[in-house]
Amino acid sequence: MRPVFRNAAPSILSLYGRASRSASTVVYDYHAYGGALLERLGEYCSYCEVALCGNAAIEHLAGKGFEPQFENAWNNLLLACTNCNSRKAVKGTSINLGDFLWPCDMRIDTSTAFRYRRVNGLVLVEPVAGTLATRAAATIALFGLNNVPAENDRRSSDRRVRNRTNTWDTAVTLADRYIQAGAATGGFDQRFPQLLAEQIKAIATTLGFWSVWMTVFEDRLYAADLPDPIVQGQLDRLFCDTFTGTLRGRLRVTQQLPYSGYTGLPVMTKAKS
Repeated sequence: MRPVFRNAAPSILSLYGRASRSASTVVYDYHAYGGALLERLGEYCSYCEVALCGNAAIEHLAGKGFEPQFENAWNNLLLACTNCNSRKAVKGTSINLGDFLWPCDMRIDTSTAFRYRRVNGLVLVEPVAGTLATRAAATIALFGLNNVPAENDRRSSDRRVRNRTNTWDTAVTLADRYIQAGAATGGFDQRFPQLLAEQIKAIATTLGFWSVWMTVFEDRLYAADLPDPIVQGQLDRLFCDTFTGTLRGRLRVTQQLPYSGYTGLPVMTKAKS
């Protein structure tokens, strides 16, 4: 799952393009944040990572029906596709944010908590063994990330797994071509590999599924016996620097936080007994 950074909330001035009536003005409709979320995170679902193509939904980490105080809170908002958003909403109950993993959580690199691999012809998401495995599995279930409707189910529009699998096949083809081009020309900094890299970035950002591209290219680059600095450098160049809002690797280390104690999550307080 792509780790993202949305930074501090945008100012009222930037949202509405006019002076606020008072310095204490707040956002009373979370839809006002839609443009800022797209600009900072890119047009991708925060959970399944599909390209949203104009169908972005603003997703509340803590459901607005159960935690109304966070309905318009910037740190409670991400972007989601209609499938991920509706799968979470259909649970119909309040959730404890600490039971799941969130791509905006600055304390956890979610790219290390999930793995993507082909199982019986389909590319599925699995939790990585370790301390985060239980929360990763719960997150997969919450959003139905491995949901595959029956072939004859004409009512379902959920093609997340099938589109993820198609993207995987595309990534495999392009990764092999890229590695061959680098070997044939003497390195990835030569003109032909650079041209191919631009095509790869354009295709990847159009299709989405950042984790698929990262997984396929990392596996293929290491299989070609390339040293770690080159592999990680290529992943940064092709995907981390290209997908807006991605916070992985060197970017995660150097990113300046908007304020001390910032986690990227809404500050939840327990009700008084």
